[in-house]
Amino acid sequence: MFVRRGLVLGACLSLFLLSPAGAQTTAPTPTAVAPTAASGELFYTTFLPPAVKKVAFTYDSAGFRIGRRVLIANLPGADGIVFAPNGRLIVGGGSTGMVFEVDPNSGSVQSVKSGVAGAYHVSVDPNGKRVWTAGIPGALAEVPLEPFADGTPRSITGDDPLVTSVGFALGKAFYTSSDPNGGGNFGRIDLNAMHTQRLLADLRGAHGITFDSSAASLILFGSFSILQIDSGTPTVISSQRNVLGMKFDQGTVDGSGHLFAADNGKLIFIDYSATRRIGDERNRVETRFLDPGLDDLAPLTGPGAKPGAKAKSHTPLVLLVGLALVVVLISTVVVTRRRRA
Repeated sequence: MFVRRGLVLGACLSLFLLSPAGAQTTAPTPTAVAPTAASGELFYTTFLPPAVKKVAFTYDSAGFRIGRRVLIANLPGADGIVFAPNGRLIVGGGSTGMVFEVDPNSGSVQSVKSGVAGAYHVSVDPNGKRVWTAGIPGALAEVPLEPFADGTPRSITGDDPLVTSVGFALGKAFYTSSDPNGGGNFGRIDLNAMHTQRLLADLRGAHGITFDSSAASLILFGSFSILQIDSGTPTVISSQRNVLGMKFDQGTVDGSGHLFAADNGKLIFIDYSATRRIGDERNRVETRFLDPGLDDLAPLTGPGAKPGAKAKSHTPLVLLVGLALVVVLISTVVVTRRRRA
């Protein structure tokens, strides 16, 4: 009788702990998904005054929290921001047409000419040897990283001859071509032939772009929308999150189901680790005021992320304790059966 009760108890406890709701096996409610904790640093730019800064963040069952803002360097202009493979920050100089290399430790700055009128968003090529930058939308420029030198304009043909952002996923390059309000087009770009193929048109939310490897999805930011597009079928929007009153610029993900999106001043945090869908109503969504001139965020994963570092994600403590209890129960059952044998 003890053995049977132990088996039943262990099975019930396993279902209880591993169910999406964490407390029931029926359809979960919007608030039932337990948080997956995370911590790290966000590097970002401000447009007024133009600067590069960083801030620490933590997230757990108590909520999303940000620390004290730290100034790294003031610049003549600042918009997009990424890390080069050497650990230096690369910043688009906006209307100055310049691109800056910033030492995140000392704050020292070097500058080069992009070769185009506007250098806003910047993207590190997967080969790590160059960054791409453009206007809003505008001509595309290729800027070498080793050595850091003046860029070269690259003429584009195809459906969209002007681009805003370039992103990479699964060996392919994608682009957005949007107006300053975040509306525009999305598609593929061949960076060898410099040719664009539009996949989705007239989107509300086609300004910034990043890739989430954990969900195999491209994430687009713009206006009041965050769009999720499965990289395998990039002609379909698989999920969407609208936050009215916002004007999203660029964002990033940590590869563990957490998203950070920059509005002009506010930071939106979404925990979609349990659902893998940005628009799922069960996700935890929090808004924090970060900086009056908040503009863009540096990537936390993929090309352009800080070398050797990423945001840390932790399995919820309740799940770890629950799994430990299951192991203890199973061990007890096994030992009991052996003794009776």
